[in-house]
Amino acid sequence: MKTIGYVCFSDPFNDKKAWSGSNLKLREGLENAGYQVKWIPMNFSLPYKIWFKIVRFFEKGFVPVMQSTVGTWFFAKSIKKKDLEGCDYYFFPGHSHILRFVDVNKPVIYYTDCTFPLMIDYYWVIQAKWLEKQGIKNDRIGHEKSDLVIKSSDWAAQSAIKDFGIPEERVKVIEFGCSIPEENILDVPVYQGGELRIVFSGVEWDRKGTDIAIDTVKELREKGYDARLYLCGIKIEDIPEEYRNRPYV
Repeated sequence: MKTIGYVCFSDPFNDKKAWSGSNLKLREGLENAGYQVKWIPMNFSLPYKIWFKIVRFFEKGFVPVMQSTVGTWFFAKSIKKKDLEGCDYYFFPGHSHILRFVDVNKPVIYYTDCTFPLMIDYYWVIQAKWLEKQGIKNDRIGHEKSDLVIKSSDWAAQSAIKDFGIPEERVKVIEFGCSIPEENILDVPVYQGGELRIVFSGVEWDRKGTDIAIDTVKELREKGYDARLYLCGIKIEDIPEEYRNRPYV
């Protein structure tokens, strides 16, 4: 049986929350495909936490501190060399940028949902150009050192090809599945009228675009649908006042 070294921060055998459950379900998928999975942990060291606070003091908002060159170096050095031993492949669910400072002698599989250039002004608002340049460079190196680049969408795959020059034959698209147990997935009949119930699951209001979901349901109602939105994971106090008391939410 081949062994895949699973390089990530969270425990892919027990942590059900990390990356919305994707790390755990991806590990399950690898095992179901017939591989033995070995967790190779990265750590948030004290020096990195200090670096994080320094950058966040000057850069407000959600910025990719860990993709900076200093952050990349700290994470790379947090990996123990002995943990890298005994693997036939290495699997990176994100964060392949640490390959800039980690030497591996086996094939690397990189799976994620984006590239750094796609995230600029879409998910991240970066004021410091040095951070933007470092992030792009480190992400490019991670892509270049990966033998197989898997993206969850054609949108992300095309960025790897066009922005980083990764050969098309090394880039594949495998969409993300549902990160819940299969036995909990219900067989929902096709909507044919009546109440239209929509579930929105998320924790952070702004980053997840909860207002877009609410406005979408509002528009459906204006078009004659009896639509209702169920919010899961968002605390009542985090919902802006203007959205809090709508009868269809």
